[in-house]
Amino acid sequence: MTTVLHRTPSLPAVTGRTATALALLFLGSAFGPGPQPAAAAPASPAVHCAPQVITAGEEATCSFQLPEPATITATMEGPDRLPIATLANGQQRPAGTVSLTWNGRDDSGAPVPDEAYGVNIEFVWPDGSTGRTAAWAQATDSRLPVSLNVTEKEDSVLLSFTLPEPARVRILAGIQNGGPLLRTILPGVPQAAGPHQLRWDGLDDTGHVQVNALPGWGATITATPLPAGVVIVQDNGGDYLSYSQQQRGNAQAARTSQGARPTVRGAGTPRFTVLGQPAGARTAQGATPVRQPLAGEAPVPASGIFDLTVLIDKTYQDIFDQTRFETVIFIDGKRFDEEENAFSPYTYRLDTRRLANGPHLVTINQVGLTGEIGSYSFTLDVRN
Repeated sequence: MTTVLHRTPSLPAVTGRTATALALLFLGSAFGPGPQPAAAAPASPAVHCAPQVITAGEEATCSFQLPEPATITATMEGPDRLPIATLANGQQRPAGTVSLTWNGRDDSGAPVPDEAYGVNIEFVWPDGSTGRTAAWAQATDSRLPVSLNVTEKEDSVLLSFTLPEPARVRILAGIQNGGPLLRTILPGVPQAAGPHQLRWDGLDDTGHVQVNALPGWGATITATPLPAGVVIVQDNGGDYLSYSQQQRGNAQAARTSQGARPTVRGAGTPRFTVLGQPAGARTAQGATPVRQPLAGEAPVPASGIFDLTVLIDKTYQDIFDQTRFETVIFIDGKRFDEEENAFSPYTYRLDTRRLANGPHLVTINQVGLTGEIGSYSFTLDVRN
């Protein structure tokens, strides 16, 4: 048994332009206060929800203090600001403590997928002024100081960590020192405060490469704190991205009054497939061969110019279209080439004559400017 403490590789390395853009994206602006009204409206109260984690059949209570009577409208929203459930609709409440309960279901009565959901409350005060407090408006891009303990067993890898507060957690595994991401173990999943432990089979995202058997492998963790007015739903299953798209109906409905639909920064895994075929190859009948997915147990024979076509999964296309991505190509754990402005479908013409004959592990990473990252690996058997 081997125990490894605090592995923190950079997965994957990004170009200077990407790093700069990421840094600028996360910077905020502060402006001094403008002229103050003669009589300011009451400040929107802070909301706290407990318990912060619920499972099927449980309820969470979100409470806040009203400094004076108000008419309130409250909804639970997904991390992309999609309204999920109505908790109060134009209710008049007296000054004092207001408590609203939520049972982890949407307005249709269906259980929502596992995710974090935030409360959004709008106030109308007695003088007609309005206010609003929204959990996701309090979200930050700060990182919690969390260490990952990695223990290699005979048939699996044990990962453990402790969160000082509820957070969205992402765990990645791959080759250290600028090598590729090979497995997204946790894709930005909301987790409760306290100790956590999970078991990983050691395989890459395609299920064919034993990551922890490769030289220089490592795993890293990032944890982004969740705001107080958020409830984490667990054990319901489901996929929030698919649920959100279904609720919105179509791409046009996915737009808000503020413009493009918000996404969950740094969460999720871009799902994609890589198809391959010799460039310009023809069958005996003269037809172009059907391109096949490259991931599999057996190495794929390749010679000369070999086309690699990247296809983003349709359920992720909306986010892919809204966020700038890079396609980064690694061969045998080292950066080989990249396309700074990724698109789908994208065909990369790999000149296998630049490689020695024999098997080579090829990994393609899709890297988004807001932290999304996905991988796809396969083995080419070069025969020139």
